[in-house]
Amino acid sequence: AIRAVQQAKFKPGKQRGKPVRVKMSLPITFKLK
Repeated sequence: AIRAVQQAKFKPGKQRGKPVRVKMSLPITFKLK
């Protein structure tokens, strides 16, 4: 899961061409055997 998050490409949120703060959640499900 850590590798998947590190490989994800994120683009900063922008408004009128300027970076703005955004809030994001990324649910990750773990399955144990």
